[in-house]
This record gives sequence, structure tokens and C-alpha cells, in this order.
Amino acid sequence: MNIKYWWWKVLCVLLFVYVFTLGLLTPLKSGIEDIQPSRAHVGEQLNLEIKGYNTHFTKSKNTVFLKNEDAYYIQSSEVIANSDNDLSVSFILPAFLPSKVGLAQFSVLVSSSYDGTSI
Repeated sequence: MNIKYWWWKVLCVLLFVYVFTLGLLTPLKSGIEDIQPSRAHVGEQLNLEIKGYNTHFTKSKNTVFLKNEDAYYIQSSEVIANSDNDLSVSFILPAFLPSKVGLAQFSVLVSSSYDGTSI
């Protein structure tokens, strides 16, 4: 068999191995993996345990916010970095939260000068 008929097959196999290897070796961007607890009551203090992925919480100053769909923000009262991937955060929730439906759903924003912002 002549090489001029199957050179493109070898090239495709080599490209596939290259793309597959680089895809597995490239680390993912930092982000939030888990937040506990997932529910809270208004007018109480909320203590969150945030578990990050590929984060560096101890290497930078972290700011944490709760944000709802109406762009209503609550800033954390205390942020403690337990390790590079674990963060303890305290919020004091107000007695009244604006909401269109009656149930307020919030997103957690972790802003870090080292990793950027994770939602």
C-alpha cells in the first residue's frame, strides 16, 4: 500500500491524540463547587460554607455578595478563608427582602483579586 493514499489518516490520528491530551491536561477555571446550607430565613444570621474548585482563597482578599434577580445586593459581614478551597462566610439578612413572587432567590458572588469573580 502506498503512503500517498493513507497519509491523511495518520495525520487525523495524530491530531486527535494531540487535542485529547491537551484537553485533559488544561486546568479548568476556578469556580464554586458547593454551598451549604442552601436555604435561609429572613431576619437571621446566615453562615455559609463555600467549597471552591481550583481556587486560591488564602492568597487574596475575598468579598462575597448575595444578589437576587432585582439587583438587590447583600454584602457579607465576615469572610474567613479556611483553606485554598474552603471559605466561611457570614451574612446578616434583613427582616424584609424585596421579591416579586414572595420567595427571594439569591446567587452567591465570590470576588477575589487572585481568581476573579465566581458565581
